[in-house]
Amino acid sequence: MPLTTTTDILMRRLRGLLALPLDLPALVIVGYAWSIVALNVAYPARWLIGMGGSYHDAWGGPTFAGVWAFHAVFGGLTFLYLTPWILRGLNHARVRLLGP
Repeated sequence: MPLTTTTDILMRRLRGLLALPLDLPALVIVGYAWSIVALNVAYPARWLIGMGGSYHDAWGGPTFAGVWAFHAVFGGLTFLYLTPWILRGLNHARVRLLGP
């Protein structure tokens, strides 16, 4: 096993600092996407956290079951399967710019 030199350590830290401008927006984007999944799959919980409103004019309405089904399928499941691909693309961009 080769010894790690001071230059190797400094280069790793420099690469880590250079990755921050790419990693922080990725964290925000993916955090937002996962919150969309949680809010749409658990649609009835919106009233518990103060995001409620009339569901009669919401997409999928006028019944509560229709609103919940619409938001769970089109908002929740869509982002559930889309978010890993978004993260994969952001990671691919970081690796292309900074190396593995």
